[in-house]
Amino acid sequence: MEGKILINDAPMVLMGASAEPIGSMHLLVYGGSDDILFNQLEEYGLLILRETNDSIRQQLIQKRNKILNNHPGFSKKILAYNTITKKWFEHANLDSKIPVTALSFQHEDNFIIVSGELSPGIRTPQIQKFYN
Repeated sequence: MEGKILINDAPMVLMGASAEPIGSMHLLVYGGSDDILFNQLEEYGLLILRETNDSIRQQLIQKRNKILNNHPGFSKKILAYNTITKKWFEHANLDSKIPVTALSFQHEDNFIIVSGELSPGIRTPQIQKFYN
């Protein structure tokens, strides 16, 4: 299982998250997306591109749009990885959404996430500051 993210022994996929090193042995990962809805959206995208029948194509577009319009947003969790024990754990679960595919950087004792997507195709101009 080396290289896999396991939280409470359950494997998870994490994409688009921001990350920062903390201290001498931890890595914090902010938000991210799993692969479930991502894979469904990608599959619909491929099917739509290949479909030549207009009515079937419209049905596929409607199904894809239903996922997009009802998307719950990306993870609100901050995960931590201990580089010594090689274990993952949930560090925090926030009330607000953490954007993915965002610019992020450390500034003094803060971790800053600028803009990003709150759900597929929905970008935010918001700047989030996390205190270390």
